[in-house]
Amino acid sequence: MTDLPRLTAAADALRRRDPGVLMELCQKFPEFGLTIAPERALGGDEAVPKRDDIAALATVLVREAREDVSELVKLLATRAQRIAALRLATSAGSAVASASVVALLIGKQNGQLLAGAVAFLASIAGLLVTYMEDFSGGSGSTVKLRDTVTAQVRILATEEARIRMAQANGDNNEVIAAITQLNAVFGEIQALRAQLGLSV
Repeated sequence: MTDLPRLTAAADALRRRDPGVLMELCQKFPEFGLTIAPERALGGDEAVPKRDDIAALATVLVREAREDVSELVKLLATRAQRIAALRLATSAGSAVASASVVALLIGKQNGQLLAGAVAFLASIAGLLVTYMEDFSGGSGSTVKLRDTVTAQVRILATEEARIRMAQANGDNNEVIAAITQLNAVFGEIQALRAQLGLSV
C-alpha cells in the first residue's frame, strides 16, 4: 500500500491564498494531514483511501497551484520588461555620450561637461541593470527564476493530465502520486516567493 503524503507545503500555500478552501479540504480529506494551524505533522502510515472523490483534492490543488504560478509569471514578466527598458535607456545614454565626443573634439567646455555627465549616468544605469538581472530576487537571476517557474508550469500540466488519466482508470494510487508531486510544486512555489520577497 502507498503511504499518504503530508501536504504541508500545499497547506502553507492555501493558508496564504484561500483559508476557506484549506478549511474545506481539511474537513473532506483529514487523512492527508492538512491543518488550518501552521504546524508540521510527521509520519504518514495511512492506507490509500478507497474514495471516489480523492481526485477532487488533486483538482483543487492543481487549480490553486496554477493561480499561484500565474502570479509569479506576471511578476517576473514585469521585472523582465523593466530590465529591458533600463537596458534601452543605458544604451541610449551610451550613444549620447559617444555623440558628445564630437563636442569634445571641437573643444567646447560645456560639451565636455555634458559628455562626462551622460557617460557617468549611463554607467550607473548599466550597473543597475546588471544588478537587477543577475542578483535581484535573492541568489537567483531573473532568467533562472523564470526558467524555474516555467518548469513548474510544465509539471502542473503533466500532473493535471496524470490525474485525469488516473480518474478514468479509477487508480487512486496514481492520483496520490500526483498529489505528492503537486505538494512538491507548492514547496517550490513557496521557495520562489521567498526569493522574490513575497509573502509565503
